[in-house]
Amino acid sequence: MAMIAVGPFGGAQGTSHDMTGTSKKLQSVTVYSSKDGAGGHINGISFSYENDQGSTTSVDTWGTAAGSKATFTFPAGAYLANLSGTFDNNVKSLTFVTSDGEPYGPYGDPAAGKGFEIPLHKGAIVGFFAHSGGVLNSLGAYVGAQP
Repeated sequence: MAMIAVGPFGGAQGTSHDMTGTSKKLQSVTVYSSKDGAGGHINGISFSYENDQGSTTSVDTWGTAAGSKATFTFPAGAYLANLSGTFDNNVKSLTFVTSDGEPYGPYGDPAAGKGFEIPLHKGAIVGFFAHSGGVLNSLGAYVGAQP
């Protein structure tokens, strides 16, 4: 299954970011957020993934590495099965759920902005693309085959 782009959700300000190559599986995700709860937003995101050659590729922070930092890795056999959040001109909140039902987040302010969700029954979220400046302005996801 080729990677399919879903989104982006948010504004088009800032610099456009995209992954290099093709991802088989996300390995870790780091989210930087400010004021988890009312008035919060996502400052930045970085991640690592297994590329199509079987090597690990790490993506530097898109946005800024400011605020609260949360990093999670995917246990053996698990993958990212659901991404949800809220947005307006920037990404206000993010929540990640693995295939084994483990939630990570919400980060930022889930009560602000419009909601979005990428739930998968067959397939996995294998990477991201975005726009960012001082904050994460928008985020989209690549969907691929389950690892």
